Amino acid sequence: MNLQDPSHSAGETTGASPAEKSYSPFWAIWIVFLTLTILQVPNLIADFKQPPQLQAARTQLKTALVQAQAISQTAEAVGRELLTLSKDSAEAAKIVADFNIKLNEPPPPAK
Repeated sequence: MNLQDPSHSAGETTGASPAEKSYSPFWAIWIVFLTLTILQVPNLIADFKQPPQLQAARTQLKTALVQAQAISQTAEAVGRELLTLSKDSAEAAKIVADFNIKLNEPPPPAK
């Protein structure tokens, strides 16, 4: 005895209706992948432009380094001269005391 639902005809099977189609997630994932790839293109282009920018920054820093070394040597010379003058001059001794100027020991020789 074959009992069927009277609302279905003999050739229909009970399953998902046409409105309930299932879709593959392939296209959604593909669109997300393409979007992320497109968004990374400017970063990739910027990476290729970076070496000349690094070279320009090195050139600028080299100039600043030379100036900083000159200033450091001048400050060291002034400090040494103040320490020498502080033995005979009260003003130099006051400056040395106010700014706590001391002569550091030279670094040990490299082995």
